[in-house]
Amino acid sequence: MTAWNSQAATLNSRLVARAVNRYDRQETISILRYQSSLLSKTRNSVLNPHSPLGVSSSLVHPQRFRGPSSPINLHVGSLSYFSNWGGGPPRPGGNRWMQGAGFLGAGAMLLGKTKYLIGVLKLTKLASLGSMIFTIGTYSMFFGLPYAAGMVGLITVHEVGHVLVMHQRGIPFSPMVFMPFMGAMVQMNQRPRNAWEDALVAFGGPVAGSLAAGGVAVSAHLTNSPLLFALADFGFMVNLFNLIPLGSMDGGRIAGALSPWAHVAGLGIGGTLAVSGMIHNPIFYLILLSGGWETYQRFYNKGAIPPGYYAITPVQRAAIGLGYIGLAGGLALAMDVNERFKKPPEVLMRERELEKHWDMR
Repeated sequence: MTAWNSQAATLNSRLVARAVNRYDRQETISILRYQSSLLSKTRNSVLNPHSPLGVSSSLVHPQRFRGPSSPINLHVGSLSYFSNWGGGPPRPGGNRWMQGAGFLGAGAMLLGKTKYLIGVLKLTKLASLGSMIFTIGTYSMFFGLPYAAGMVGLITVHEVGHVLVMHQRGIPFSPMVFMPFMGAMVQMNQRPRNAWEDALVAFGGPVAGSLAAGGVAVSAHLTNSPLLFALADFGFMVNLFNLIPLGSMDGGRIAGALSPWAHVAGLGIGGTLAVSGMIHNPIFYLILLSGGWETYQRFYNKGAIPPGYYAITPVQRAAIGLGYIGLAGGLALAMDVNERFKKPPEVLMRERELEKHWDMR
């Protein structure tokens, strides 16, 4: 923590304590406003190495902020909370739980790749609903029920976007399956006819997910709800991350239709995120390994690719490129705008404490 941040934190604590002791409501409100503006100046000055990157529903880690009387669950798995205001290192117990859950998720992914787990989950028609409820329950242990339900809802809209395009293109698919710390998936039962069709299916998820996150952001502005601001941030961030041109991720299938070198760029981006410590999740490491294998296949095992699969027209190539850049840029801009209105966790926690104090008077 920088000296400036340390002085700011000390000053804020003294000011809030003085306001509470004097029972001066107006002064407290003024101090909180000052504190919010002060935090906004310093929140991005220092990166918190303990805050993992929330890249998807499967990679987001929670952090629980506690006041003197009751827990306050806040989402910190986002770019906007990569600062020293993220609440410090995770609690030892919670960190072990998250690591264990992460490794369980990694094992689930390995089973899913061999189709054993997916086959088990699709034995009944209630698998989609049951797995959704189970995922919400699991996430609620770390994030709280309202945020967990919102997370799964945004993930569902993302997957529905893929489903709608697959249905429109006549591609058969299996029911949606949710898995904690992996997210959700809809398995295609038939390979797309060409890279253009594959890119369209890949676009469906981020487009639908971005629209849903935008709707949540609008609702957050209308209601001034910290929960909705945090959910909007999650939605923007997850869909933007999925556009990294890495392996079988949406971005890999979209940008990969333009050039095989897009996969190389995706490996570079993913490797940088992992080596720098911004992401330390076993599932993401598996994604990197899978992306490396697919990149190898693209360059050195072209016989595995159907002839003419990547033969797309110049118009299709331009549409994919412009759509990809526009969607990624729009999501980055939306995150920036949402960030300007979202309060830091430190301010939310202290506002909650003061609100409870005034209610007890």
